[in-house]
Amino acid sequence: MNYWHIQLHPGNSTTVDRKRALDIIQNHQIIGMGESWDNDRGQPDKFKNEVAIGDVVLVRSEGSPLALVSIAEMCTPNHESSVWFSISRKINIIAIDEKGHIKNEYKKLSNKNWTEGIYAATTFESANNWPFLKYWYGKVIREKLMENIKLSKKRKEEIKALWELFTEEYIGAERSDIQKAIDELQKQWTTYREKIMDGSLSIDDYTNRKYSTDATMPGGYLCNFLERTTRVIYGSSKPGNANNFMVKLNEDGETYTIKKELGRSEKQTNHSKKQAVEIFDQSIKPLLQTIVSSSDAEKIIQAIENSDYHAKQVLRKAAVLNNHSLFLAMYSDEVINNLHSEF
Repeated sequence: MNYWHIQLHPGNSTTVDRKRALDIIQNHQIIGMGESWDNDRGQPDKFKNEVAIGDVVLVRSEGSPLALVSIAEMCTPNHESSVWFSISRKINIIAIDEKGHIKNEYKKLSNKNWTEGIYAATTFESANNWPFLKYWYGKVIREKLMENIKLSKKRKEEIKALWELFTEEYIGAERSDIQKAIDELQKQWTTYREKIMDGSLSIDDYTNRKYSTDATMPGGYLCNFLERTTRVIYGSSKPGNANNFMVKLNEDGETYTIKKELGRSEKQTNHSKKQAVEIFDQSIKPLLQTIVSSSDAEKIIQAIENSDYHAKQVLRKAAVLNNHSLFLAMYSDEVINNLHSEF
């Protein structure tokens, strides 16, 4: 999904009044522009060819944000005589802010003007790096999620009481100790993260024998670090069987077990290091790089859940370690599904 912003205006006019723009959005459910104009800088072509169904567009009017919409159809000639566009896209309305309150809310929270981060003197332009647009879109999505929660008043009170009981179990000193443990584990995780990011994570860093002389990374190696070293603070993410790490160094310290190879689901034992490295480089490293390099929760989730990696609970823990603000420290399908059904 990409983000865009558009100003609706007829001919050479630099604006259209908000009431008229709102009518076009709500009653015609389209946005659009002319086929071409002097010095259009390719904006009509972008609108026709680069915008995909599902992309989010912020509509500006009279110097303020007016609406958030998503693209519903491909670009077509406009046949509605009451609207001046020669090309248009059908839209779905996400949010309307007729009075322009959202820009004031954003400034109060962020101490930034809503226009910061964009070049606004255009009819139509990309807005992938525009913080305000992402703020407004995220706010709308969160509110819709909360509206859909079906918990009864009684159940909400029970959950709040359970949370309060849980937090009261920890005194200040215990919380301080937990924070110190978190800080230390985060420091150790950074060692792995940096290697994953720059591509230097080796198969010895990933799977090893814990007391081997070359097992020098935190926890000895990444699989053990994720499964055991982080367990007390970040919770259990047992893979069920070490073979579910997909590539595992055997007890002889020389051969490897590979869980899946060339579309075969059964494990393959006694592989050479060369064969193991090939699987590691082709399948495991890119997956780890996606987890640590992205700040997009949906992208990380899709990478993990759509992968052939068997121990997805371990990858989920890597995502938690890498970004506390995006994920809860929960890894079991059963637990996640129970929470989802509860809410």
